[in-house]
Amino acid sequence: MTCWRRPRTPPGPGATPSLARSARPSCPFAAAGCRSRSCSTRARRRPRRAATVDRQTASPSVGLSLSRVGLTGVETVVRLGSDQRSAQSFLARIECIVEPDPARPSAHAPRFEEVVIDVVRDVVVGAAGMRAERLAQEVAERVRERQHARRVHVAIAARFPERRPAPVSGIPTQEISTLHARAVASGRGTRRMVGVSAQGITTAPYAQAVLVARSRERLAADGFSESEIVRVLDCTPVATHDQIGVGTLHLGCPEDCALEFDVAALLAIVEGAMSSEIFELMKRSDE
Repeated sequence: MTCWRRPRTPPGPGATPSLARSARPSCPFAAAGCRSRSCSTRARRRPRRAATVDRQTASPSVGLSLSRVGLTGVETVVRLGSDQRSAQSFLARIECIVEPDPARPSAHAPRFEEVVIDVVRDVVVGAAGMRAERLAQEVAERVRERQHARRVHVAIAARFPERRPAPVSGIPTQEISTLHARAVASGRGTRRMVGVSAQGITTAPYAQAVLVARSRERLAADGFSESEIVRVLDCTPVATHDQIGVGTLHLGCPEDCALEFDVAALLAIVEGAMSSEIFELMKRSDE
């Protein structure tokens, strides 16, 4: 396509108007694919658009002291156990805390939740029969790799039932306990920790000692001998102040440790440190 326009100088008398080439044509057909020199020159001089910059991957213009950033309260169903046969489903609450590397761009605030949720979903789907501390370790290592963080803390708390019979009547009961698992991934490796929390009854020994001393005084004043007082106190339960308490035990190991702790043994230690266990239902003989 060639562009034409009338010349600027008018034709002489009696001359027939004719079309002439313009040295500097003004082409109205540039958008239609005109290849004239004027259109080509204008196309070459057209400014290019600046490339889009992802501000979240660039270094910040002002350095801030951001020591920790994280996500808490992530609830999901996980299958925990020593193997696939013993795996059971538990409702777990996951917490992930990241310590960013000062030499790198800060963690993507809008994308941080998406990264953690994606990692948790990927690990949980393929973690059938994985121990809780191993699950925390896997999440911590993957988040650290994707976020290029200096250190990542992951904590998992899962509620699980403990089924056991009553001490005398044998009635089946269950008690809800909490399984804790933590992992800290850094450049030196990953440290793991496992723990349990259980409820129990704790009694006050000082209050019981006060009642025993008061009973001795009253029995002695009533004419009982010392041997008789000892026999009476041994055969008579002495009341005391009691309350429901929660005991927690954590055991951890360094980066190069491969030990795995038995959760049932940890639970027995916690319950044994209290005055009495708690049973869901008890008969008079159990009391």
